[in-house]
Amino acid sequence: MAIAAQPGARPIAPREKWAIAAILLLAALLRVPYLGRVPPPLNQDEASRGYDAWCLWETGADRWAARWPFFLKSFGPGDYTAALSTYLIVPLIPLLGPTPEAMRLPSAILGVATVLALWLWMRRQFEPSVGLLAAQFLATQPWHVSMCRTAHESALVPFFLTCGLMLWSRGRLPPIAGPLDSPSRRSTPPTGRRGLSAFFAGIMLGLCAWVYPASRFLVPIMLLVMLLVAPRAWIALLRTAGGRRAAGAAMIGLMLGTLPVWWTLWRAPEQAAARAQATVLFYAPWSAGHIAREIAWNYAAEFDPRTLIVRGEDISSGDVLEFGRLLHVELPLTLVGLAVLIRQAVRSTAARFLLAWLLLHPLPAAICGGWNPHPMRAVLGAPIWAIVSAMGALTAVRWLARRASGAGDFCDSRARRVVRGCASLGFAALLVNVAWCARGYATDYPDRVADDFQENLTHAMAWAGAHMNAYDVIGVTDVSNQPYIYALLYAPVPPKQWRAARVVVAPWNNRFDHVVRVDKFLFNALDREDRPAVRALAEELASLPKGARCLYIDVPGRGPPGRVVTTFPRRNGDVGLELREFRVGE
Repeated sequence: MAIAAQPGARPIAPREKWAIAAILLLAALLRVPYLGRVPPPLNQDEASRGYDAWCLWETGADRWAARWPFFLKSFGPGDYTAALSTYLIVPLIPLLGPTPEAMRLPSAILGVATVLALWLWMRRQFEPSVGLLAAQFLATQPWHVSMCRTAHESALVPFFLTCGLMLWSRGRLPPIAGPLDSPSRRSTPPTGRRGLSAFFAGIMLGLCAWVYPASRFLVPIMLLVMLLVAPRAWIALLRTAGGRRAAGAAMIGLMLGTLPVWWTLWRAPEQAAARAQATVLFYAPWSAGHIAREIAWNYAAEFDPRTLIVRGEDISSGDVLEFGRLLHVELPLTLVGLAVLIRQAVRSTAARFLLAWLLLHPLPAAICGGWNPHPMRAVLGAPIWAIVSAMGALTAVRWLARRASGAGDFCDSRARRVVRGCASLGFAALLVNVAWCARGYATDYPDRVADDFQENLTHAMAWAGAHMNAYDVIGVTDVSNQPYIYALLYAPVPPKQWRAARVVVAPWNNRFDHVVRVDKFLFNALDREDRPAVRALAEELASLPKGARCLYIDVPGRGPPGRVVTTFPRRNGDVGLELREFRVGE
Protein backbone atom coordinates (compact mmCIF):
# COMPACT_ATOMS: atom_id res chain seq x y z
CA MET A 1 0.00 0.00 0.00
CA ALA A 2 1.57 3.28 -1.12
CA ILE A 3 1.69 6.32 1.08
CA ALA A 4 1.30 9.15 -1.38
CA ALA A 5 3.30 12.33 -1.08
CA GLN A 6 0.72 15.11 -1.03
CA PRO A 7 2.45 18.35 -0.04
CA GLY A 8 0.04 21.05 0.94
CA ALA A 9 -1.84 22.61 3.83
CA ARG A 10 -4.74 20.67 5.32
CA PRO A 11 -7.24 21.66 8.00
CA ILE A 12 -6.67 20.02 11.37
CA ALA A 13 -9.65 18.03 12.57
CA PRO A 14 -10.62 18.26 16.28
CA ARG A 15 -9.72 14.58 16.79
CA GLU A 16 -6.25 15.22 15.37
CA LYS A 17 -5.79 18.20 17.69
CA TRP A 18 -6.59 16.05 20.72
CA ALA A 19 -4.26 13.31 19.48
CA ILE A 20 -1.27 15.60 18.96
CA ALA A 21 -1.92 17.29 22.30
CA ALA A 22 -1.77 13.88 24.03
CA ILE A 23 1.42 12.98 22.15
CA LEU A 24 3.09 16.25 23.14
CA LEU A 25 2.05 15.75 26.76
CA LEU A 26 3.59 12.26 26.71
CA ALA A 27 6.74 13.67 25.13
CA ALA A 28 7.01 16.28 27.88
CA LEU A 29 6.41 13.72 30.64
CA LEU A 30 9.25 11.58 29.29
CA ARG A 31 11.69 14.49 28.94
CA VAL A 32 11.11 17.15 31.59
CA PRO A 33 10.53 15.65 35.09
CA TYR A 34 13.49 14.79 37.35
CA LEU A 35 16.11 16.32 35.07
CA GLY A 36 18.42 16.73 38.06
CA ARG A 37 18.39 13.01 38.88
CA VAL A 38 17.89 11.01 35.67
CA PRO A 39 20.50 10.72 34.32
CA PRO A 40 22.76 11.45 37.31
CA PRO A 41 24.31 14.91 37.15
CA LEU A 42 26.60 15.76 35.47
CA ASN A 43 28.74 14.49 32.62
CA GLN A 44 31.89 16.62 32.32
CA ASP A 45 30.75 18.02 28.95
CA GLU A 46 27.42 19.07 30.44
CA ALA A 47 29.22 20.66 33.38
CA SER A 48 31.48 22.57 31.00
CA ARG A 49 28.53 23.99 29.05
CA GLY A 50 26.75 24.93 32.25
CA TYR A 51 29.69 26.68 33.87
CA ASP A 52 30.34 28.69 30.72
CA ALA A 53 26.68 29.74 30.74
CA TRP A 54 27.11 30.91 34.35
CA CYS A 55 30.23 32.86 33.36
CA LEU A 56 28.51 34.45 30.38
CA TRP A 57 25.58 35.55 32.53
CA GLU A 58 27.74 37.12 35.23
CA THR A 59 30.72 38.42 33.24
CA GLY A 60 29.75 38.49 29.55
CA ALA A 61 32.60 36.09 28.72
CA ASP A 62 33.27 32.37 28.96
CA ARG A 63 35.57 30.89 31.60
CA TRP A 64 38.62 31.59 29.45
CA ALA A 65 37.66 35.29 29.11
CA ALA A 66 36.42 35.13 25.47
CA ARG A 67 33.51 37.57 25.14
CA TRP A 68 30.38 35.97 23.62
CA PRO A 69 32.31 33.65 21.29
CA PHE A 70 30.85 31.46 18.54
CA PHE A 71 32.95 28.52 19.75
CA LEU A 72 33.84 27.83 23.38
CA LYS A 73 37.17 26.44 24.52
CA SER A 74 36.24 23.52 26.76
CA PHE A 75 39.12 21.29 27.87
CA GLY A 76 42.03 22.53 25.79
CA PRO A 77 42.96 23.75 22.30
CA GLY A 78 41.75 20.45 20.86
CA ASP A 79 38.28 20.75 22.36
CA TYR A 80 36.23 23.67 21.06
CA THR A 81 32.43 23.48 21.18
CA ALA A 82 29.78 25.45 19.31
CA ALA A 83 28.36 27.96 21.77
CA LEU A 84 24.69 27.76 20.77
CA SER A 85 23.70 25.19 23.39
CA THR A 86 25.40 27.26 26.08
CA TYR A 87 23.59 30.44 25.01
CA LEU A 88 20.27 28.62 25.39
CA ILE A 89 21.18 27.85 29.01
CA VAL A 90 22.18 31.44 29.89
CA PRO A 91 18.61 32.83 30.42
CA LEU A 92 17.84 30.01 32.87
CA ILE A 93 20.82 30.69 35.15
CA PRO A 94 19.16 33.66 36.95
CA LEU A 95 15.92 31.67 37.27
CA LEU A 96 17.18 28.25 38.38
CA GLY A 97 20.81 28.93 39.26
CA PRO A 98 23.76 26.91 37.88
CA THR A 99 21.91 23.64 38.43
CA PRO A 100 21.53 20.49 36.32
CA GLU A 101 17.88 21.40 35.76
CA ALA A 102 18.83 24.76 34.25
CA MET A 103 21.44 23.15 32.00
CA ARG A 104 19.24 20.31 30.74
CA LEU A 105 15.90 22.10 30.41
CA PRO A 106 16.57 23.71 26.97
CA SER A 107 17.27 20.29 25.43
CA ALA A 108 14.12 18.86 27.00
CA ILE A 109 11.90 21.71 25.78
CA LEU A 110 13.33 21.67 22.27
CA GLY A 111 12.94 17.89 22.25
CA VAL A 112 9.18 18.31 22.71
CA ALA A 113 9.22 21.03 20.04
CA THR A 114 10.92 18.56 17.68
CA VAL A 115 7.96 16.20 18.06
CA LEU A 116 5.62 19.06 17.15
CA ALA A 117 7.73 20.04 14.12
CA LEU A 118 7.85 16.46 12.85
CA TRP A 119 4.06 16.22 13.05
CA LEU A 120 3.61 19.48 11.14
CA TRP A 121 6.02 18.35 8.46
CA MET A 122 4.77 14.78 7.98
CA ARG A 123 1.05 15.68 7.93
CA ARG A 124 1.82 18.19 5.22
CA GLN A 125 4.27 16.00 3.31
CA PHE A 126 2.14 12.85 3.36
CA GLU A 127 -1.07 12.84 5.40
CA PRO A 128 -2.28 13.43 8.98
CA SER A 129 -1.98 9.74 9.93
CA VAL A 130 1.71 9.67 9.05
CA GLY A 131 2.23 12.91 10.98
CA LEU A 132 0.62 11.57 14.15
CA LEU A 133 2.42 8.23 13.97
CA ALA A 134 5.81 9.81 13.33
CA ALA A 135 5.27 12.23 16.22
CA GLN A 136 4.24 9.36 18.47
CA PHE A 137 7.31 7.27 17.65
CA LEU A 138 9.68 10.20 18.14
CA ALA A 139 7.94 11.18 21.40
CA THR A 140 8.55 7.70 22.84
CA GLN A 141 11.88 6.92 21.15
CA PRO A 142 14.39 5.93 23.89
CA TRP A 143 17.28 7.40 21.87
CA HIS A 144 15.69 10.83 21.55
CA VAL A 145 14.39 10.83 25.14
CA SER A 146 17.83 9.95 26.50
CA MET A 147 19.58 12.68 24.50
CA CYS A 148 16.99 15.33 25.41
CA ARG A 149 17.55 14.74 29.12
CA THR A 150 21.15 15.98 28.88
CA ALA A 151 22.82 19.34 28.32
CA HIS A 152 24.98 18.02 25.50
CA GLU A 153 24.73 20.05 22.29
CA SER A 154 24.07 16.96 20.16
CA ALA A 155 20.58 16.79 21.69
CA LEU A 156 19.67 19.97 19.78
CA VAL A 157 20.50 18.58 16.33
CA PRO A 158 17.12 16.84 15.68
CA PHE A 159 15.27 20.07 16.54
CA PHE A 160 17.10 22.30 14.08
CA LEU A 161 17.16 19.62 11.36
CA THR A 162 13.45 18.76 11.66
CA CYS A 163 12.35 22.39 11.84
CA GLY A 164 14.52 23.21 8.86
CA LEU A 165 13.04 20.42 6.74
CA MET A 166 9.50 21.23 7.87
CA LEU A 167 9.94 24.86 6.78
CA TRP A 168 11.64 23.70 3.57
CA SER A 169 8.48 21.74 2.79
CA ARG A 170 6.27 24.73 3.60
CA GLY A 171 8.40 26.80 1.23
CA ARG A 172 7.63 24.17 -1.47
CA LEU A 173 11.28 23.55 -2.24
CA PRO A 174 12.51 20.29 -3.82
CA PRO A 175 12.92 17.48 -3.20
CA ILE A 176 10.47 17.16 -0.29
CA ALA A 177 7.86 19.47 -1.82
CA GLY A 178 8.75 19.92 -5.46
CA PRO A 179 6.74 19.93 -8.69
CA LEU A 180 7.29 16.19 -9.26
CA ASP A 181 5.64 15.35 -5.95
CA SER A 182 2.90 17.95 -5.88
CA PRO A 183 -0.62 16.92 -6.93
CA SER A 184 -2.52 19.24 -9.17
CA ARG A 185 -5.11 19.92 -6.49
CA ARG A 186 -2.48 21.38 -4.16
CA SER A 187 -3.27 24.93 -3.12
CA THR A 188 -0.57 27.51 -3.73
CA PRO A 189 0.38 29.57 -0.67
CA PRO A 190 1.03 33.29 -1.01
CA THR A 191 4.47 34.08 -2.45
CA GLY A 192 5.50 36.13 0.59
CA ARG A 193 4.65 33.34 3.02
CA ARG A 194 6.47 30.83 0.82
CA GLY A 195 9.60 32.98 0.75
CA LEU A 196 9.46 33.51 4.52
CA SER A 197 9.23 29.76 5.13
CA ALA A 198 12.17 29.16 2.79
CA PHE A 199 14.21 31.87 4.52
CA PHE A 200 13.71 30.40 7.99
CA ALA A 201 14.30 26.90 6.63
CA GLY A 202 17.74 28.06 5.55
CA ILE A 203 18.41 29.62 8.96
CA MET A 204 17.43 26.46 10.84
CA LEU A 205 19.53 24.19 8.63
CA GLY A 206 22.42 26.64 8.96
CA LEU A 207 22.15 26.60 12.76
CA CYS A 208 22.02 22.80 12.63
CA ALA A 209 25.35 22.85 10.79
CA TRP A 210 26.81 25.06 13.53
CA VAL A 211 25.59 23.34 16.65
CA TYR A 212 27.55 20.04 16.54
CA PRO A 213 30.49 18.59 14.52
CA ALA A 214 28.44 15.65 13.20
CA SER A 215 25.78 17.94 11.74
CA ARG A 216 28.45 20.35 10.51
CA PHE A 217 29.74 17.44 8.42
CA LEU A 218 26.43 15.89 7.33
CA VAL A 219 24.09 18.84 6.68
CA PRO A 220 26.09 20.07 3.64
CA ILE A 221 25.97 16.52 2.25
CA MET A 222 22.19 16.41 2.76
CA LEU A 223 21.82 19.74 0.95
CA LEU A 224 23.83 18.32 -1.95
CA VAL A 225 21.57 15.25 -1.98
CA MET A 226 18.57 17.59 -2.25
CA LEU A 227 19.97 18.81 -5.55
CA LEU A 228 20.97 15.40 -6.88
CA VAL A 229 17.73 13.49 -6.23
CA ALA A 230 15.48 16.05 -7.92
CA PRO A 231 17.32 17.92 -10.71
CA ARG A 232 14.20 18.25 -12.87
CA ALA A 233 12.24 19.66 -9.95
CA TRP A 234 14.91 22.29 -9.31
CA ILE A 235 14.98 23.27 -12.97
CA ALA A 236 11.21 23.62 -13.00
CA LEU A 237 11.33 25.65 -9.78
CA LEU A 238 13.94 28.09 -11.07
CA ARG A 239 11.94 28.76 -14.23
CA THR A 240 9.29 30.59 -12.19
CA ALA A 241 9.71 33.96 -10.49
CA GLY A 242 8.18 32.68 -7.25
CA GLY A 243 10.46 29.66 -7.25
CA ARG A 244 13.56 31.78 -7.76
CA ARG A 245 12.54 34.05 -4.89
CA ALA A 246 11.96 31.06 -2.59
CA ALA A 247 15.29 29.48 -3.53
CA GLY A 248 17.07 32.81 -3.03
CA ALA A 249 15.42 33.29 0.35
CA ALA A 250 16.54 29.81 1.42
CA MET A 251 20.10 30.56 0.32
CA ILE A 252 20.17 33.86 2.25
CA GLY A 253 18.82 32.12 5.35
CA LEU A 254 21.38 29.36 5.00
CA MET A 255 24.23 31.86 4.81
CA LEU A 256 22.94 33.70 7.89
CA GLY A 257 22.49 30.47 9.85
CA THR A 258 26.01 29.30 9.05
CA LEU A 259 27.56 32.74 9.64
CA PRO A 260 29.13 31.65 12.98
CA VAL A 261 30.89 28.81 11.17
CA TRP A 262 32.12 30.98 8.27
CA TRP A 263 33.29 33.68 10.65
CA THR A 264 35.20 31.15 12.75
CA LEU A 265 36.72 29.49 9.68
CA TRP A 266 38.01 32.90 8.64
CA ARG A 267 39.24 34.15 12.02
CA ALA A 268 40.17 30.93 13.88
CA PRO A 269 39.77 27.85 11.63
CA GLU A 270 41.38 25.57 14.22
CA GLN A 271 38.35 26.07 16.49
CA ALA A 272 35.76 24.85 13.98
CA ALA A 273 37.61 21.55 13.43
CA ALA A 274 39.34 21.18 16.79
CA ARG A 275 37.98 17.70 17.58
CA ALA A 276 38.69 16.28 14.13
CA GLN A 277 42.37 15.56 14.76
CA ALA A 278 41.53 13.57 17.88
CA THR A 279 38.56 11.62 16.47
CA VAL A 280 38.51 11.37 12.64
CA LEU A 281 40.11 8.20 11.34
CA PHE A 282 41.83 9.94 8.45
CA TYR A 283 44.27 11.42 11.00
CA ALA A 284 45.10 7.97 12.41
CA PRO A 285 48.55 6.52 11.60
CA TRP A 286 47.02 3.54 9.76
CA SER A 287 47.03 2.23 6.22
CA ALA A 288 44.25 3.17 3.83
CA GLY A 289 42.95 -0.41 3.95
CA HIS A 290 42.80 -0.44 7.73
CA ILE A 291 40.96 2.89 7.79
CA ALA A 292 38.48 1.65 5.17
CA ARG A 293 37.76 -1.48 7.23
CA GLU A 294 37.21 0.58 10.37
CA ILE A 295 34.82 2.92 8.57
CA ALA A 296 32.85 -0.01 7.14
CA TRP A 297 32.60 -1.68 10.55
CA ASN A 298 31.53 1.57 12.24
CA TYR A 299 28.90 2.19 9.57
CA ALA A 300 27.43 -1.31 9.88
CA ALA A 301 27.40 -1.09 13.68
CA GLU A 302 24.93 1.80 13.51
CA PHE A 303 22.37 -0.55 11.89
CA ASP A 304 23.04 -3.46 14.24
CA PRO A 305 19.63 -4.68 15.55
CA ARG A 306 21.20 -5.11 18.99
CA THR A 307 22.02 -1.39 19.04
CA LEU A 308 18.64 -0.37 17.69
CA ILE A 309 16.46 -2.60 19.87
CA VAL A 310 18.36 -4.47 22.61
CA ARG A 311 21.25 -2.40 23.91
CA GLY A 312 21.73 1.33 23.58
CA GLU A 313 24.29 3.83 24.84
CA ASP A 314 24.18 7.22 26.52
CA ILE A 315 26.45 10.27 26.34
CA SER A 316 28.78 8.83 28.99
CA SER A 317 29.20 5.62 26.94
CA GLY A 318 27.28 3.77 29.65
CA ASP A 319 25.12 0.84 28.56
CA VAL A 320 21.34 1.03 28.57
CA LEU A 321 20.56 -2.67 28.79
CA GLU A 322 17.28 -4.32 27.76
CA PHE A 323 16.31 -1.57 25.34
CA GLY A 324 18.14 0.24 22.60
CA ARG A 325 17.60 3.35 20.51
CA LEU A 326 14.12 2.35 19.36
CA LEU A 327 11.20 0.63 21.06
CA HIS A 328 11.02 -3.14 20.67
CA VAL A 329 7.64 -2.93 18.93
CA GLU A 330 9.22 -0.83 16.19
CA LEU A 331 11.50 -3.52 14.77
CA PRO A 332 8.93 -5.13 12.42
CA LEU A 333 7.49 -1.71 11.60
CA THR A 334 10.88 -0.33 10.56
CA LEU A 335 11.37 -3.28 8.21
CA VAL A 336 7.97 -2.68 6.59
CA GLY A 337 8.57 1.06 6.46
CA LEU A 338 11.98 0.58 4.86
CA ALA A 339 10.43 -1.62 2.16
CA VAL A 340 7.78 1.02 1.49
CA LEU A 341 10.40 3.75 1.31
CA ILE A 342 12.53 1.81 -1.16
CA ARG A 343 9.52 1.07 -3.35
CA GLN A 344 8.37 4.69 -3.39
CA ALA A 345 11.87 6.01 -4.06
CA VAL A 346 11.49 4.83 -7.66
CA ARG A 347 8.93 7.55 -8.41
CA SER A 348 9.05 10.03 -5.51
CA THR A 349 11.82 12.56 -4.94
CA ALA A 350 10.68 12.97 -1.34
CA ALA A 351 11.08 9.22 -0.74
CA ARG A 352 14.51 9.27 -2.39
CA PHE A 353 15.61 12.04 -0.05
CA LEU A 354 14.29 10.23 3.04
CA LEU A 355 16.04 7.02 1.98
CA ALA A 356 19.30 8.91 1.41
CA TRP A 357 18.92 10.50 4.86
CA LEU A 358 18.53 7.08 6.45
CA LEU A 359 21.60 5.76 4.67
CA LEU A 360 23.75 8.83 5.33
CA HIS A 361 23.07 9.48 9.02
CA PRO A 362 25.73 6.99 10.31
CA LEU A 363 28.55 8.65 8.34
CA PRO A 364 29.75 11.04 11.11
CA ALA A 365 30.09 8.06 13.46
CA ALA A 366 31.60 5.84 10.77
CA ILE A 367 34.54 8.13 10.02
CA CYS A 368 35.44 8.58 13.70
CA GLY A 369 37.44 6.23 15.84
CA GLY A 370 37.03 5.22 19.46
CA TRP A 371 33.64 4.52 20.92
CA ASN A 372 31.22 3.11 18.31
CA PRO A 373 28.31 2.73 17.71
CA HIS A 374 27.91 6.30 18.87
CA PRO A 375 24.51 7.76 19.87
CA MET A 376 25.61 11.40 19.55
CA ARG A 377 27.49 11.33 16.24
CA ALA A 378 24.57 9.47 14.64
CA VAL A 379 21.83 11.56 16.28
CA LEU A 380 20.73 13.05 12.94
CA GLY A 381 19.03 9.69 12.37
CA ALA A 382 16.56 9.96 15.25
CA PRO A 383 13.77 11.70 13.25
CA ILE A 384 14.15 9.52 10.13
CA TRP A 385 13.79 6.31 12.16
CA ALA A 386 10.51 7.69 13.57
CA ILE A 387 9.33 8.46 10.03
CA VAL A 388 10.21 4.95 8.81
CA SER A 389 8.37 3.38 11.77
CA ALA A 390 5.32 5.55 11.05
CA MET A 391 5.23 4.51 7.39
CA GLY A 392 5.56 0.87 8.41
CA ALA A 393 2.77 1.10 11.00
CA LEU A 394 0.32 2.78 8.63
CA THR A 395 1.13 0.36 5.82
CA ALA A 396 0.63 -2.66 8.10
CA VAL A 397 -2.78 -1.45 9.33
CA ARG A 398 -3.96 -0.68 5.82
CA TRP A 399 -2.80 -4.06 4.55
CA LEU A 400 -4.80 -5.81 7.28
CA ALA A 401 -7.83 -3.67 6.49
CA ARG A 402 -7.63 -4.55 2.81
CA ARG A 403 -7.37 -8.24 3.65
CA ALA A 404 -10.42 -7.97 5.90
CA SER A 405 -12.52 -6.05 3.39
CA GLY A 406 -11.70 -8.43 0.57
CA ALA A 407 -12.34 -5.89 -2.18
CA GLY A 408 -10.23 -3.14 -0.70
CA ASP A 409 -13.20 -1.05 0.46
CA PHE A 410 -12.16 0.82 3.58
CA CYS A 411 -15.69 1.97 4.34
CA ASP A 412 -17.34 -1.36 5.23
CA SER A 413 -17.88 -2.26 8.86
CA ARG A 414 -15.64 -5.31 8.84
CA ALA A 415 -12.64 -3.31 7.67
CA ARG A 416 -13.32 -0.62 10.24
CA ARG A 417 -13.42 -3.21 13.03
CA VAL A 418 -10.11 -4.69 11.87
CA VAL A 419 -8.49 -1.28 11.72
CA ARG A 420 -9.76 -0.34 15.16
CA GLY A 421 -8.74 -3.68 16.64
CA CYS A 422 -5.24 -3.53 15.17
CA ALA A 423 -4.83 0.08 16.21
CA SER A 424 -5.96 -0.69 19.77
CA LEU A 425 -3.67 -3.72 20.00
CA GLY A 426 -0.73 -1.77 18.61
CA PHE A 427 -1.38 1.15 20.92
CA ALA A 428 -1.57 -1.16 23.95
CA ALA A 429 1.72 -2.82 22.94
CA LEU A 430 3.29 0.61 22.52
CA LEU A 431 2.16 1.75 25.99
CA VAL A 432 3.49 -1.44 27.61
CA ASN A 433 6.81 -1.02 25.81
CA VAL A 434 7.06 2.66 26.80
CA ALA A 435 6.20 1.86 30.42
CA TRP A 436 8.83 -0.90 30.55
CA CYS A 437 11.53 1.31 29.06
CA ALA A 438 10.59 4.26 31.28
CA ARG A 439 10.77 2.05 34.38
CA GLY A 440 14.22 0.79 33.43
CA TYR A 441 15.43 4.26 32.53
CA ALA A 442 14.22 5.78 35.81
CA THR A 443 15.37 2.96 38.13
CA ASP A 444 18.05 0.60 36.77
CA TYR A 445 19.77 3.01 34.40
CA PRO A 446 20.85 5.69 36.95
CA ASP A 447 22.44 3.01 39.13
CA ARG A 448 24.28 1.59 36.15
CA VAL A 449 25.79 4.87 34.90
CA ALA A 450 26.33 6.79 38.16
CA ASP A 451 30.08 6.13 38.04
CA ASP A 452 30.27 7.16 34.38
CA PHE A 453 28.65 10.48 35.28
CA GLN A 454 31.08 10.82 38.25
CA GLU A 455 28.21 11.22 40.69
CA ASN A 456 30.41 10.75 43.75
CA LEU A 457 32.78 13.45 42.57
CA THR A 458 29.97 16.02 42.65
CA HIS A 459 29.23 15.09 46.29
CA ALA A 460 32.92 15.15 47.23
CA MET A 461 33.44 18.60 45.68
CA ALA A 462 30.41 19.98 47.51
CA TRP A 463 31.74 18.61 50.83
CA ALA A 464 35.24 19.96 50.17
CA GLY A 465 33.84 23.35 49.24
CA ALA A 466 31.82 23.53 52.45
CA HIS A 467 34.97 22.76 54.51
CA MET A 468 37.48 24.64 52.37
CA ASN A 469 38.56 27.07 55.09
CA ALA A 470 39.77 24.21 57.28
CA TYR A 471 42.45 23.10 54.77
CA ASP A 472 45.53 24.59 53.16
CA VAL A 473 45.44 22.21 50.17
CA ILE A 474 42.72 19.98 48.65
CA GLY A 475 44.05 17.27 46.31
CA VAL A 476 41.91 15.29 43.84
CA THR A 477 42.65 11.88 42.34
CA ASP A 478 43.65 11.39 38.70
CA VAL A 479 41.02 8.63 38.42
CA SER A 480 38.44 11.35 37.74
CA ASN A 481 37.84 12.99 34.35
CA GLN A 482 38.39 16.78 34.22
CA PRO A 483 37.69 17.11 37.97
CA TYR A 484 38.30 20.86 38.05
CA ILE A 485 35.01 21.58 36.26
CA TYR A 486 33.16 19.82 39.09
CA ALA A 487 34.96 21.96 41.67
CA LEU A 488 33.93 25.11 39.81
CA LEU A 489 30.27 24.08 39.82
CA TYR A 490 29.88 22.25 43.11
CA ALA A 491 32.39 23.74 45.57
CA PRO A 492 31.46 26.19 44.03
CA VAL A 493 33.93 28.66 42.54
CA PRO A 494 31.75 31.53 41.19
CA PRO A 495 32.82 33.08 37.87
CA LYS A 496 34.23 36.27 39.40
CA GLN A 497 36.23 34.25 41.91
CA TRP A 498 37.47 32.00 39.09
CA ARG A 499 38.73 35.07 37.21
CA ALA A 500 40.87 36.06 40.23
CA ALA A 501 41.96 32.52 41.09
CA ARG A 502 45.47 31.18 40.71
CA VAL A 503 45.18 28.62 37.91
CA VAL A 504 47.84 26.21 36.61
CA VAL A 505 47.19 24.39 33.30
CA ALA A 506 49.26 21.49 31.96
CA PRO A 507 49.04 20.10 28.38
CA TRP A 508 47.70 16.56 28.06
CA ASN A 509 46.97 14.12 25.21
CA ASN A 510 45.30 14.95 21.84
CA ARG A 511 45.63 18.69 22.49
CA PHE A 512 43.50 18.46 25.61
CA ASP A 513 44.61 20.20 28.81
CA HIS A 514 44.50 19.37 32.50
CA VAL A 515 43.81 22.17 34.94
CA VAL A 516 46.03 21.04 37.82
CA ARG A 517 45.41 23.92 40.20
CA VAL A 518 42.62 26.33 41.13
CA ASP A 519 43.70 28.13 44.32
CA LYS A 520 43.64 25.45 47.04
CA PHE A 521 42.41 22.69 44.72
CA LEU A 522 45.07 20.46 43.14
CA PHE A 523 43.91 18.13 40.35
CA ASN A 524 46.04 15.15 39.28
CA ALA A 525 49.09 17.09 40.51
CA LEU A 526 50.38 14.26 42.71
CA ASP A 527 50.20 11.78 39.81
CA ARG A 528 51.52 13.67 36.76
CA GLU A 529 54.94 15.05 37.66
CA ASP A 530 56.22 14.52 34.09
CA ARG A 531 54.77 17.88 32.95
CA PRO A 532 56.79 21.10 33.49
CA ALA A 533 53.86 22.99 34.99
CA VAL A 534 53.18 20.11 37.36
CA ARG A 535 56.83 19.84 38.39
CA ALA A 536 56.85 23.52 39.30
CA LEU A 537 53.67 23.00 41.29
CA ALA A 538 55.17 19.99 43.08
CA GLU A 539 58.19 22.08 44.09
CA GLU A 540 55.90 24.74 45.47
CA LEU A 541 53.93 22.16 47.46
CA ALA A 542 57.18 20.80 48.89
CA SER A 543 57.76 24.19 50.46
CA LEU A 544 54.53 24.10 52.47
CA PRO A 545 55.22 24.60 56.19
CA LYS A 546 55.28 21.58 58.43
CA GLY A 547 51.85 20.93 59.87
CA ALA A 548 49.91 22.39 56.90
CA ARG A 549 46.54 20.68 56.77
CA CYS A 550 45.69 18.79 53.57
CA LEU A 551 42.59 16.97 52.26
CA TYR A 552 42.85 14.35 49.54
CA ILE A 553 39.97 12.92 47.48
CA ASP A 554 40.67 9.47 46.06
CA VAL A 555 39.36 5.95 45.63
CA PRO A 556 40.02 3.60 48.56
CA GLY A 557 43.57 2.24 48.82
CA ARG A 558 45.23 4.95 46.71
CA GLY A 559 46.92 8.25 47.33
CA PRO A 560 48.68 9.48 50.45
CA PRO A 561 47.72 7.89 53.78
CA GLY A 562 45.69 9.83 56.26
CA ARG A 563 42.62 9.88 58.48
CA VAL A 564 39.38 9.20 56.62
CA VAL A 565 37.00 12.07 57.39
CA THR A 566 34.10 10.98 55.17
CA THR A 567 33.26 8.59 52.36
CA PHE A 568 30.80 8.56 49.49
CA PRO A 569 29.35 5.17 48.51
CA ARG A 570 28.67 3.93 45.02
CA ARG A 571 25.16 2.85 44.09
CA ASN A 572 26.02 -0.80 44.89
CA GLY A 573 27.12 0.10 48.45
CA ASP A 574 30.89 -0.06 47.91
CA VAL A 575 32.94 2.96 48.88
CA GLY A 576 33.41 5.10 45.79
CA LEU A 577 35.52 7.97 47.11
CA GLU A 578 37.34 8.60 50.38
CA LEU A 579 38.21 12.02 51.74
CA ARG A 580 41.36 11.71 53.84
CA GLU A 581 43.15 14.46 55.73
CA PHE A 582 46.82 14.57 56.69
CA ARG A 583 49.41 17.15 57.73
CA VAL A 584 52.63 18.00 55.95
CA GLY A 585 55.56 16.29 57.66
CA GLU A 586 53.50 13.53 59.23
